[in-house]
Amino acid sequence: MEGALIAMTMTLTMLLWPPSLAVQSAFYTRVLVSEAKITGSQLLEPVLMTLGSSHTLRCSLICSLQSWCDLWCSDASTDQCLLSNMIVLPNYEEDSTTDALVCYTQRRKDYATGATIQTATVYYTAPLRVGGNLVDGIYDRFTLNACFTSANDVTNPWFVLDFGAPVSLRSVTLFSQPSGQTYMPTYLANLEVRVGMSPVATLGDFSSYAFFGIFIGPASSFSQEIVIEATSPMTARFLSLQKISGTGHIQICHLEVR
Repeated sequence: MEGALIAMTMTLTMLLWPPSLAVQSAFYTRVLVSEAKITGSQLLEPVLMTLGSSHTLRCSLICSLQSWCDLWCSDASTDQCLLSNMIVLPNYEEDSTTDALVCYTQRRKDYATGATIQTATVYYTAPLRVGGNLVDGIYDRFTLNACFTSANDVTNPWFVLDFGAPVSLRSVTLFSQPSGQTYMPTYLANLEVRVGMSPVATLGDFSSYAFFGIFIGPASSFSQEIVIEATSPMTARFLSLQKISGTGHIQICHLEVR
């Protein structure tokens, strides 16, 4: 009996490890991304791979074994998988298709990507660090100009998203900036999220919206991932985020809403 149990255990181990390539591949979603954007990743590692019918499974497995890898792309010109820590949402739409690579992302679809955004005054001259960077569905984890930064002389700076239709929401994910002066991540602090079904009469006054969650903070490190989660799913068409104590920047480099 003991020998049979040992044999059964060994058989199960062989079946379960290494992880099934098909299962690993199922965690990825196909998306087109410009090669020029991919090369701007904070981390990019090429892996030589003979591209063929099963390279998708193999590259997915290799990426999944790297803690930093969020995305991989096929480069047929060099027979390589390009492993990247760039964040690309499945609903991202590439606007530069002339050099687009077929890529696969581990991120899950969200509601912020493609939403309409309105913001308080921004600190920089457009198109730098504007609200549209929070809803484009891509973030290189490297360039500060890919962030959104409100002006520092605005009382209770804010932004509001319009999803176009009511959706069920549970979490809001924010990323602090990836580099700079050590005090800069503290721009993420005292942030309140509210949700509603209709536009507000006065932008900046979201008191009529239902409370969703709050992050007192501040963020304590670069590239910190902060999740604000409601106690239960909430249905809304609009989502506001606002600094609830005085003036000062809001600087957010990436946003996801689910």
